[in-house]
Amino acid sequence: MIYLDNAATTKPSATAINNALKFNEDAYFNPSALYKEGLKASSLIKDAKNYILSTIATSKHDLIFTSCGTESDNQAVFCATKRGVFVTTKGEHSAIYKSFLELKNKNITTQFIDLNLDGSVNEEKLYSFVKENNVTFVSIVHVNNETGAINDINKIAKNIKAIDKNIIFHSDGVQAYGKILYKLSEDIDLYSISAHKVNALKGVGALIKKKTLNIAPFIHGGGQENGLRSGTENLFGIKVFEYAVKEHFDTIKEDYKKISILKQEFLSRINRDIFTVISGEKSSP
Repeated sequence: MIYLDNAATTKPSATAINNALKFNEDAYFNPSALYKEGLKASSLIKDAKNYILSTIATSKHDLIFTSCGTESDNQAVFCATKRGVFVTTKGEHSAIYKSFLELKNKNITTQFIDLNLDGSVNEEKLYSFVKENNVTFVSIVHVNNETGAINDINKIAKNIKAIDKNIIFHSDGVQAYGKILYKLSEDIDLYSISAHKVNALKGVGALIKKKTLNIAPFIHGGGQENGLRSGTENLFGIKVFEYAVKEHFDTIKEDYKKISILKQEFLSRINRDIFTVISGEKSSP
């Protein structure tokens, strides 16, 4: 079989899994326990956070480990603010799109902004709506999961903050992280990523947040993740995530060039009488 669906999931890295096996066999301790090995496990999670943050975020950002990108998106949408007008696009992943429909069911005003032909957000319509309404939360996908269209979220967030600095800006970065090279600006308040999109395991994700932003937990319980995400941490999955990320960022520039060439080769060979290409030139390969 020729597999062409890395946007859906990626094969877990054997190297990353082997490097993390000790956390599934001998060093399996609860990171929330107060004995020596538990404290060591907690420190290892902190190391993973710091490394992942170093790949894309600023010193003004922190990270909450979650179970997946969907949970990260849900925490961003439902736990950052409760009032005002919520804005997103018509081309979001269902984790955001359906969360906004749920907000609408709760009688919260929501707006879905139109897209350009390639699947990117129509920025003119976005800014126009934000200027004319009491917007408190904006979520714009970084890379569209169907067309690959890349939204310049740093620029968009800057322009949104210029309209109203108090607006909370979130981006679903699940299809961008580890695939295109970028750094989040300080204008990005919240950013969602997922482990199984970068050759790590299903069941691990993360929500990157500005340290100064107060958000509520989405899952309540024992108060793990500094009280922002309860539930015993998945130490093995988190360390596989960290090691897989290291592999990706060691070769991310070379991989981007290689896959861009493959994409163009693929597009040049398909029959345009049968197929229509909706992925734009500036899209993720």
